[in-house]
Amino acid sequence: MYRPVHAAAALAAALFTGVSFQQLATARPGDYDDTAATLALHDRTRYTDGCATHHVPPWARVFLKAAVCFARLATAQDQHLLAGPHDRTHLLRVAEAARLRPPQPPASQRTGPAGRIQ
Repeated sequence: MYRPVHAAAALAAALFTGVSFQQLATARPGDYDDTAATLALHDRTRYTDGCATHHVPPWARVFLKAAVCFARLATAQDQHLLAGPHDRTHLLRVAEAARLRPPQPPASQRTGPAGRIQ
């Protein structure tokens, strides 16, 4: 189940990193270093930009700290920090509601193949 703390942290990370959803989904609780204020994101297949460490701006730290605290309370061994592989649709809907992504037409009203996400 996707929690609001994940959505807030994922949207914050998307804003300050500019990375793809696939890279956001690689973050684990240990990838956020609160002391150094950095977030490591991975791209094991080198599909997009490779692995990178991003500086976390002060305004985003509270969201990542909350996500880490929640992840530590969870019992799953392979806990995702920002998003799981099946959370993309939910995260896009949250971004639309927050006006961080233009509203998209329903799948039944789209014409032609889906374009590449930029």
